[in-house]
Amino acid sequence: MLDTPEHAGGFGVAAEAEAAAKRELALAAAESAGFRAVVVRNAASVRWLLCGRGEPVDVCSNDYVVVLRRDGAYVLHRDIESPRVIMEERLEELGLERVPFPWHEGPERAIAGLVSGLEAATDAEPGIDLAAHRRTAPRHRPEQRLAHDALRHPP
Repeated sequence: MLDTPEHAGGFGVAAEAEAAAKRELALAAAESAGFRAVVVRNAASVRWLLCGRGEPVDVCSNDYVVVLRRDGAYVLHRDIESPRVIMEERLEELGLERVPFPWHEGPERAIAGLVSGLEAATDAEPGIDLAAHRRTAPRHRPEQRLAHDALRHPP
C-alpha cells in the first residue's frame, strides 16, 4: 500500500490536497469575518488542520499553533521537539512550514512576527467556527491513517 503514488512519502498528494482544502476553509472563515490571517490554538482544530498529525509527547497538552495567511501556512512548535517533529510528523508534506520557538518562552513572539501588519483572528473569535468545518470536511481514509502510524511506529 505504501508503494502507491498516493501514499508516496507517507500520505502523498491526497493528504497535501486535503490539508490545502482545510486551510482554505479556515482562511475563508477568517476573511468573511474581516481578518487577513488566523491563529489556531484549539487542539482539535490544530489536529484537523494537520490531518491528524501533531501528536504532542504529553497528550494532555497542545504543543502546536497553526498560523494561516494567504501567502503561507505555518505550524509552530517547541524547539526541543524539532528532531521528533521532523522525523515523525513530516509537516512539510502537508504544505506547512515549521517554525520552532524557544520552549521556555512560548510561541507569542513567533506568532507576532508571522502576523505582523495583518488583522489576525484566532479560532476563538466569533465567526471563526472551525468546529463546524471539522464535522463536515473530508477525513483521512483509514488506510492512510494506518500507513502514517506504521511509518511513525515501526514494529
